[in-house]
Amino acid sequence: MKKSTGILVMLSFAAALAGCKESKAPDYNGVFTFIRGTVSVNGNAAKVGSKVSAAETINVGEKSGAVLQFANHAQLTLGAGTTIQVTQLMNGSDGKPAININQESGSTFSKVLAKGADYKMSTPTLVAGVRGTSFSVSIDAQNKNRVAIKLLNGKIEATSVSTTSAESAKPVVLEAGQKIVADEKSVQAVEQISASERTALEQLESIKVVESKDLAGLSDSPEAASVEMAAGVEAIMTKPEESALLPSATEQPAAVKVLPLTIDQLKEKYGRLSKVTTNDGKTYIGSFSQKGGYIEVITTSGTVKIQSNNVQNIAPYEG
Repeated sequence: MKKSTGILVMLSFAAALAGCKESKAPDYNGVFTFIRGTVSVNGNAAKVGSKVSAAETINVGEKSGAVLQFANHAQLTLGAGTTIQVTQLMNGSDGKPAININQESGSTFSKVLAKGADYKMSTPTLVAGVRGTSFSVSIDAQNKNRVAIKLLNGKIEATSVSTTSAESAKPVVLEAGQKIVADEKSVQAVEQISASERTALEQLESIKVVESKDLAGLSDSPEAASVEMAAGVEAIMTKPEESALLPSATEQPAAVKVLPLTIDQLKEKYGRLSKVTTNDGKTYIGSFSQKGGYIEVITTSGTVKIQSNNVQNIAPYEG
């Protein structure tokens, strides 16, 4: 039986928070500040101003989108085809806000707002510890184990939960402006987000945050909030597989880049060469270097990128 996998995205944020003192118990319930199209909570139609409590499930239909705000702690934008469960809304053991989200499908964009809050999101393939303010998590509509994380600001340490390789237990670090894609078989190399991806993330980042004191009155004037937020949410209101936040199925690290070099030319240019053997029996001869979660081998046929957990042996080339 195939073991289930899960991604846990753990976030600690230290964004500046205007000082405020409240005598009443804190309210961490989510409030919809924008809705376009079909959005439901536990099967019931939601509207601007509707509240979301712990243990409730949100579904976003096709060509739809929504923005959910947790007081002045976090803002979560939901794209088309997204399903999430709010698993925890409460004070943590340290007395600070604890907001846990389980994302089952679709695309989301999280923007953390509160100082010291504990915000966690689980999805199907990685475990990530995040120190940042804004990032997206997208799940492939055709393969629910294929997940993309793109970080606009902050830092992430992502670890595969796959038990097939000890190498997978080592964290992969993402800095601001980087992305990673993983599935049930492997974690791809960390790459820079493209210009178009950055534009989409920045558009989502710009979505208006409603003052906590104004959330209760949103149901009285939903259009005011909707007009200011519509442009930003449209970035992920497409079909899940067309979302600007999810790489296409063909977006993979480059396999081979042709270089017109012989073995002798490689030796002359790079010095000592190595023989790299993979777990699937392939052999590559050339100059290699470590690049995060993969190694890069410059061979006579071009540059080959190999996931580190797929490398069986590296030895000096004696030819």
